Amino acid sequence: MEKITTETILTTLFKYGFEQVDPVLYSLVLEKIAIHNARTQEFDILLDVQVSKAIIREGQIYRLNDTEIDKKLWYDYHYSEKLYKYFDTINFEEIVFKKVKAYKKEVTKATFSQKEIDIIKTANNKTQSSLDELIEKQKLRVEETNKMASSTEYIEWLIDFTKKNNDQIYDDDINNAENISEEDKKKTKNLYILFDIISEYSDQYKCKDGYYCKIKYNDEVLNIGVLHGLTVTHFVSLASKTDELGNPKIGYDIGATEYSEIIEKYKKYNKPKVYKKD
Repeated sequence: MEKITTETILTTLFKYGFEQVDPVLYSLVLEKIAIHNARTQEFDILLDVQVSKAIIREGQIYRLNDTEIDKKLWYDYHYSEKLYKYFDTINFEEIVFKKVKAYKKEVTKATFSQKEIDIIKTANNKTQSSLDELIEKQKLRVEETNKMASSTEYIEWLIDFTKKNNDQIYDDDINNAENISEEDKKKTKNLYILFDIISEYSDQYKCKDGYYCKIKYNDEVLNIGVLHGLTVTHFVSLASKTDELGNPKIGYDIGATEYSEIIEKYKKYNKPKVYKKD
C-alpha cells in the first residue's frame, strides 16, 4: 500500500497539467480517490502531513513554487505514479463542471487553471457539434418527409428495390452490404421516416420483437415494420400474390391500407410543403 499525502496529491495534479489547485478541485478529486481506494486499497491516505514550502498558497490557490525548486527533480521524488495513472481513469470533465456549478460565476484564470478552461472549451465544442448534427438531421428528416408526402418516387423506388432483394430488406443489412450502391443505402436509411408516416394512419400488426403496417400501392402489398432488439431495425417485405404452385392468392391484400389514403390523411393533418422534383 502506497502512502500519499496532501502534498503528493497536489504534486501529482500539478504534473498532470493543473498548474493551480483550489479547494473545490482538490475536494472533488480527493472524493474520487477515496471511493476508488475503498475498493482497491491501493493507497494509505495521510492528510494530516503538512505541505512543504515547495508548494505555495496564494489565498486558497495552491501552486508549485517552481522559481525556487527544480520542477523536474521535484516531480521525480514527490509525485505518485500510481495516482497519476489513476487520474487517466477519472472523468475530469464531470469534476470541472461540478466546480463551475459550485462557484456559480464566470470561469476565470483566478479560480480555474488553463487545463480546466481547456476541458470546458472542449466540452462546449462537443455539445455544440452534437447540437449542430441534431439540427441538420432534423432538417433532412423534414425535407424527406415532405418529399414522401408530395411524391410517389420513394414508394415506387422501395417496391422496385425490395423486389431486387428477394422481396424483403432490412435497413441494417442494406447499410452493411458491399454490393449495394451508396445511393440505395442512403434511401434505405430513410425507411424509418416512411414507417413513421404510415404507422400513424394505418393498422398495426404484431410480429416477433416488433410490429408492422400493411399497405397497398399499385396492386403491390408491402409489410413495413420495426424490430426492437439490441438495435432498432426497420424492414420491408412484399406479400406474394401467388401460392407455392403459382396460382393467384385470394386475399393477399386483406387488411392492407391504400397508400394514397394514408398520404391524404397525412396531408390533411400536417400540411407538408410541396416537393418539386428537379
